[in-house]
Amino acid sequence: MFRALADDTRRSLLDELFRRDGQTLTELEQRLPMTRFGVMKHLKVLEQAGLITTRRRGRGREKLHFLNPVPIRLIYDRWVSKYAEPWAASLGGLKAELEELPAPSSAPSPPEARGRSYPDRPAVTILFISGSSRDGSTNAAVLRTATALAPADVRPMLYGGIGELPLFNPDDDREGAPVDERVAAMRSAVADADAVLVCTPEYAGALPAALKNLLEWTIGDAGTYGKPIASAVSQLAEHVRAVAR
Repeated sequence: MFRALADDTRRSLLDELFRRDGQTLTELEQRLPMTRFGVMKHLKVLEQAGLITTRRRGRGREKLHFLNPVPIRLIYDRWVSKYAEPWAASLGGLKAELEELPAPSSAPSPPEARGRSYPDRPAVTILFISGSSRDGSTNAAVLRTATALAPADVRPMLYGGIGELPLFNPDDDREGAPVDERVAAMRSAVADADAVLVCTPEYAGALPAALKNLLEWTIGDAGTYGKPIASAVSQLAEHVRAVAR
């Protein structure tokens, strides 16, 4: 199943069937820049993996293709959900701190309480920062998922410029002097946020260099001072707070 999902074209086919289920080979072929035979081969792999099912239309030879979401759900339950719990707890604790409420207990919340929003409270803006500069970073993927699942009273902002920041140099951050425009944009994002949530890998037991560089650029304007900050990696939470404060 993982081999079937590893290919970009096959994932695109699944996205198309998610968008509109029950499509024919001809309809799917029109969505992809490849031959009919190529699309047919990818559909066969997906069917063998149990990710799609087919049914013939009437008495003709034309087949309709349907998405089978069960295997993908099983992958989420087995491989993804347990890793999502730490950052979900961090996000919940951060929101509680902003609302000046007692932090939630470590016990799982009842299903009816998850994702609950409070329309009578002002919306909270949270800046999400991935500590990895890799394009395929799982930390960035976690934050994109958190952005999509944020309740109505949380305004998420995903910062994506960590790899573009110049190397920190105190001589380039003198009081009253203009800073690099990329640094200014990052500082503006921090200033606009009520809180910051960092999701980061661990390199040699410490913060990645790109993330530490970003945090050092926040020292000059004191943008993170007094601002609630949480890390989705509990072992590194104190490192993040120590640099940011």
